[in-house]
Amino acid sequence: MPIPITEIEFDAQGKVIAAPDFNPAGRRHVAVLCHGWNNDAAEARALYSAFLACFEKIDPAAASDTAVLACFWPSKKFGATPLPAVHDLDLFVREIGAQIQSHADPAQITPEEGLATIAHGAACPGGGVAILRAFSLPVGLDRTPPTLLTGIERLLNFATYYQMKDRAGVIGRDGLNPFLARLQAQSSSSLRFHLIGHSF
Repeated sequence: MPIPITEIEFDAQGKVIAAPDFNPAGRRHVAVLCHGWNNDAAEARALYSAFLACFEKIDPAAASDTAVLACFWPSKKFGATPLPAVHDLDLFVREIGAQIQSHADPAQITPEEGLATIAHGAACPGGGVAILRAFSLPVGLDRTPPTLLTGIERLLNFATYYQMKDRAGVIGRDGLNPFLARLQAQSSSSLRFHLIGHSF
């Protein structure tokens, strides 16, 4: 029997965008899947599908007794909209870094992760500015080859680490946790919940 999959999507503030009709009746297990930082919906669905395919192959009996709640949250900052045209790489990277840093909670930035700001780090040797210059970019990112723009977006997405770490905490605390608490209260005490995630 195929594993029933129900999707739930949260916004950046942890609010459920559309409450799903999730009913695990007849199943003994609920697997809650949550993707990590820097995955869009298509990438997350591919990860979920691959994981569940392995699960069904390894333990078909358990899979047939499991319902899945697949979570989606906005874990990428860039890529949804085109990058603006700029004429100064230093200014471009510093402004983007400052924008990201303004959303980060200083309490979440630990010595192990590095205390330097994103904007400062981007200008250091080997930082974002140096990497972009290595490609000999023409003036104006709007005239940069599409493949290089994709690479730039990926670099910028890596710079959103702190912001997405904070966002994941908010969504887990204010969105997913209350939803699962209500679901548990309405379900049989024998229903077992399994939380499966990646990154944060």
